[in-house]
Amino acid sequence: MVNEHSIEITTSKERVFKEVVLWGESQWWPKDSLTQFVNLRSEIDIGTVYLQKVKLTLAPRWHVKITDIKDLEYIRRDFLDGMFEGYEVVSVESCGDNVSVRYKMNYTVRGFFNKFMWKSIFEKLHNQNITNILINMKQYLEKSLNN
Repeated sequence: MVNEHSIEITTSKERVFKEVVLWGESQWWPKDSLTQFVNLRSEIDIGTVYLQKVKLTLAPRWHVKITDIKDLEYIRRDFLDGMFEGYEVVSVESCGDNVSVRYKMNYTVRGFFNKFMWKSIFEKLHNQNITNILINMKQYLEKSLNN
């Protein structure tokens, strides 16, 4: 399955890519985000592993690993365990005076219970969360550009 979200940001591709790589560790990350990233290595590079967890009681958690970074283009994180198999990519692309940021998750959900929970609760929360994350990044980059 594929889950996609995108937003356009008026700033340079370099600035956007820097924030895309920082993702869950950046200062613009929404304080009320349901997803928390815990960097288990400290540096951000190919091989860096994160614990991702949903900040709800009995919510899922899983590990992801950065498996590819192409400068000024994308970062890919693969799911290592938990409810998903697959990966997510956050990419940046010049679009006139703007930069398009695209979040794409290619995944399958493991297990009957996880599939039920994903379809009944977590998919909607995930979509809202990614939308909020992208909006926060846009607001941060565009506000800091104008200050």
